[in-house]
Amino acid sequence: MTGAVEAGENSIHVQVDNSYTPNCRWYSGSGLIRPVYLLIRPKKYIEGVMIETLSIDPAEIEVRAEVHGENNNEVNVKIMDGAECIYQGSTGRIKLPGAKLWEADSPCLYRAVLWTDTDTVEQKFGIRQLTWSAGRGFCVNGKETKLKGCCLHSDNGILGACTYPDAEFRKVRILKENGYNAVRSAHNPCSGELLEACDALGMYVIDELYDGWYIPKTYHDSARYFHDTWKDSVKAMVEKDINHPSVIMYSIGNEVTEPASEEGILTGKRLAEEIKKLDGKRPVTCGLNIMLMKWNATFTDQGEYKKEHLPDCERKDEGGSALFNAMMLKLGAAMGIFVRGKKADRLVSGLAGCLDIVGYNYGEYRYDEEGKANPDRILVGSETLAGRQWYNWKRVQKYPYLIGDFVWTGFDYIGEADIGQWQYENRKGLPLLYGAGTIDITGKPDAQMAYQQTVWRQRKEPYLGVRPLDVANVRCVKRNWRMTDVMASWTWHGYEGRKTMAEVFTDAPYVKLLQNGKAIGVKKVRKCKASFPVIYEPGTLTAVSLNREKEEIARNVLITAGKADGISVSMSKSTLCANGQDLCYADICIVDEKGYPVQDEEWDISIELPEGSKVELAGLGSAAPATDEGFTARSHRTYYGRAQAVFRAGYEAGDTEIKICAGAYGIEVTKRLTCTGNKESEGKFL
Repeated sequence: MTGAVEAGENSIHVQVDNSYTPNCRWYSGSGLIRPVYLLIRPKKYIEGVMIETLSIDPAEIEVRAEVHGENNNEVNVKIMDGAECIYQGSTGRIKLPGAKLWEADSPCLYRAVLWTDTDTVEQKFGIRQLTWSAGRGFCVNGKETKLKGCCLHSDNGILGACTYPDAEFRKVRILKENGYNAVRSAHNPCSGELLEACDALGMYVIDELYDGWYIPKTYHDSARYFHDTWKDSVKAMVEKDINHPSVIMYSIGNEVTEPASEEGILTGKRLAEEIKKLDGKRPVTCGLNIMLMKWNATFTDQGEYKKEHLPDCERKDEGGSALFNAMMLKLGAAMGIFVRGKKADRLVSGLAGCLDIVGYNYGEYRYDEEGKANPDRILVGSETLAGRQWYNWKRVQKYPYLIGDFVWTGFDYIGEADIGQWQYENRKGLPLLYGAGTIDITGKPDAQMAYQQTVWRQRKEPYLGVRPLDVANVRCVKRNWRMTDVMASWTWHGYEGRKTMAEVFTDAPYVKLLQNGKAIGVKKVRKCKASFPVIYEPGTLTAVSLNREKEEIARNVLITAGKADGISVSMSKSTLCANGQDLCYADICIVDEKGYPVQDEEWDISIELPEGSKVELAGLGSAAPATDEGFTARSHRTYYGRAQAVFRAGYEAGDTEIKICAGAYGIEVTKRLTCTGNKESEGKFL
C-alpha cells in the first residue's frame, strides 16, 4: 500500500462478501475469522526465509533468505537455543553439533534471527527428518512412527469459527493429553496459530488443501474458483507450512470424486507436482473415498463440470461427501463391500501414482489385501470410525505400509449437523453440532476417546460408562459415526429401579462388574469391550479388570452424587494480557455439597459483567448437539450438568469481577480476572 497511503491519518477497509451461501458443507463462519495483520517494513526487507534440515547425524541445516529489491542477498543469521547463541554467521549450510531433534515426544525448537543493515526477522524452526517407504513405514528422525490421529475442523466450539492463539494451544494440548500425536486439518489449510501450537507442544500435522476440486459439493463452494486459483492456493499453503516442523504431510483433497476420470487424475497430478516443486521434503497424500469414486465413475457425467465454471445462479444437486454421509446413515459397516475388488483397485491406482502416501477414508477393508496387490504402496487411514478402532489399529501395528489412523473426529464441531449424534425422541432443539466427536466442543473427552486410549494401551484402569437413564428406554435413531452414548456417571435421581446398560473398555482378558460391592457378573472382553445390563440403584458401580487367572489388575468406580447444591467454576487463567486476544476458559459444573458432579441436573447459567469491564464474554454454551440457544447470549442451559464460558481480554488494563449465576436457585460464584499491559500472555500453553 506504499503508493496509496498519504501523510496524516489513513483508513484501511477490509470487506467480506459472504452473500453466496451455502459455501461449505459445515460451519465456515463469516467475517474476519483469522487474524489480519498490518506489516510495516522497510523498502529493503528480508523475505522468503526457508530453513531446511539437510541431515540429523550430524545435524546440518540450510538457511535461505532474500532481500526484496536487492541483487546482493547477503543476510546475516544467528541460531538461538533459548537465550544461548549456538551459531552466528551467514546464511547457507550450517552445522549444529549436538543439536536436539524435533519430534512429537520431544518438540525441541530453535530460533533463527536474520538481519541486514535495514531489516531484522525471526523464525522458529525444528530439526527433523522424514522418510517413508512401504517396507519401513513412516519414519521421523529414522524411527518408525505410527500416527494416532484425528481429523480436526477449524472452528473453536462456542467461539465459532474465530481463531485465537489461546484457543489453538488449548485445543492441541487437550488432544495430546488424550493420546493423539497427529491431526489432519479438515478440510482446508489450518491456521498458522494452530501450527505454532503443534510445533511447541509436539503434534504431527497433515495439512489439507481442499474438500473438493472443480466438482461442487455444495452450491457456492470453492469449485467455482478452482481453475483460476489452485496454484495460488498451493503456494499460500506451502509458504505458510514450510518452516513448521509439525507439518509432516500435505493432502491435496478430501473425498474428491474427480479422480474417477482422466481429467481428475491429471488435476491430482498437477496439484501434487506443484507442491513438490515448492517443497520436496514432505510426502503428498489425498483422502480417497472409494465408494464415492465408484459412484461417480458409474452415474455422473463429469463433462459439464470440468471445462468451465457454472454461472452463479446455476448449480447441480449436492453430491460427493454429502451423498456419502447419507449412505453411511443407511448402510453403516456394510459399505465395506464398495472398497474391495478389482474395479476399486483400478480407480485408486489412477491417482495413487501421483501420491507418496495413499489416504483411505473408510477404506479399512482394503488394508489386508493392499500389501499383496500393491507391495510398494504406503497407506494411511485418513478418515475412520471410532468404533472400528480395534480392527484398524491391529492392522496399523501389523503392517509397515499402514502408517496410522485418523478418526472422524477429534473435537466435535459446528455444522454437518445431526449426522453423528444418536437422536432420541425426547430430545428437542435445532441440530447444531456434528455430535460424535471423541472430545466435545467444551474440551471434555467422552467414552469414544476412552475406547481409543484402551485400544492404544494407554489406560491403566478400565473405563466404565453407563447409558444415560433419561434416554435408556426412549426410541433412538443411532448414527454410525458414534459407537456409544455411555457416560461416566452413576447419578440418576428419580430413575431408581430402571434398567440400563453399562459398558467397560479394557485391554484385559476379563472384566467383573460390582454394584454396591455385590458382583453382577464376569465377562470375557471382546475387542476391548464388555457390556452388562444393570438396574439403577444409588451407591457405587465398579468395573474390575482381570487377568487370565481372573485376578484383579485395576478397577474404576462410579459414585452416586448427592442432591445438587451449587456450581463449581474452574478458570483456566487469572491474568490476561490486554491485547484483545487472550482468552480465559471457565468450565462450569453443577455439584453436590461434597463437590461431586451432578450430571442429571440442568440449570440455566447466566454471566454478569460490570459496567466498564476489562473483558468481554466471547462465548457461553454447552456441548448439547441440538439446542435452540446460541453462544452469544449472557445465559445458557447446562447439558448433563455442564456449561462453559469464554472471556476475551479487552485493550485496557485493570480488574474485572465476573459473576456466574444460577439465579433460579439463588446461587452465585464470583471470579476475578486481571488484564495487564504486559506483552506476554500468562500460561500461553492453555
